[in-house]
Amino acid sequence: MENTAGDFYMRLLQALNYYFLPGIGSGFNPRAEYISKWVLSATEQAVIYIFLSLEFIVNVLTV
Repeated sequence: MENTAGDFYMRLLQALNYYFLPGIGSGFNPRAEYISKWVLSATEQAVIYIFLSLEFIVNVLTV
């Protein structure tokens, strides 16, 4: 199966739904209620955005 940027972002959205939005897709998730109480710091957000940008660039270039 080809790994495209669209597939990556679809998996990312599914992961966000699983961890941060209880009741969507997977029913009640006790971890989501715990994790959603925490807010990422600016440093963590910057690292995530850099990683997503690099992942997007790599996926686009390798298609």
